[in-house]
Amino acid sequence: RGEGLPEHSHSHDHVTACISGSCLVTKLGAQHTVNAGSVPVRLRAPDPHEIEAIEDGTVFINVLGQM
Repeated sequence: RGEGLPEHSHSHDHVTACISGSCLVTKLGAQHTVNAGSVPVRLRAPDPHEIEAIEDGTVFINVLGQM
């Protein structure tokens, strides 16, 4: 809990999915709670975003791609 990625941006799109636990994804000022049953959050380049685990044992992945 409390770990993650501070606000940043990329030159490419990606999606963030939570494998276990839950995390808070903030993009363009809007907060999205993501857990293992949630649809991944799409993060478009170059929109700033941040990700924070809100439960102990949270595992999230980022899948990069040209969308």
